[in-house]
Amino acid sequence: MSDFINKTTFQIKRSVHDPDMKDQPDWVELSDMEIPECEFKYLKWSDSKNIVEEMTSGEKVLVDQAIADSITLLQENAKDIDSMEKLTKSLALVLLDEINELRVNAGLQERTITQLKNAVKVKYENL
Repeated sequence: MSDFINKTTFQIKRSVHDPDMKDQPDWVELSDMEIPECEFKYLKWSDSKNIVEEMTSGEKVLVDQAIADSITLLQENAKDIDSMEKLTKSLALVLLDEINELRVNAGLQERTITQLKNAVKVKYENL
């Protein structure tokens, strides 16, 4: 029984039956390998040394930039979602106004915003 590390995810499996892992190319026996004490995001696998090692300062800059770019993209998408919500609400209220005009012309009572919200909620839950 040995400990193994995944070369891609750095997941560690402890006390695993060796023959089960030997055939899996992404898994390497840990044996005496030491994992560097740094932030997880700065770990990399070295094929030439067959170990986990800490990234160089240049590689760390690239990782940090990729993370910053991803955060920026998520924030931009969040703004789009907020504007979509506003657009959806506006559309629903315009449609409610149009429906209420038709209802009044037909001698029926207007629908309230609360009634609209409840009707949408019921439809949504039943999809």
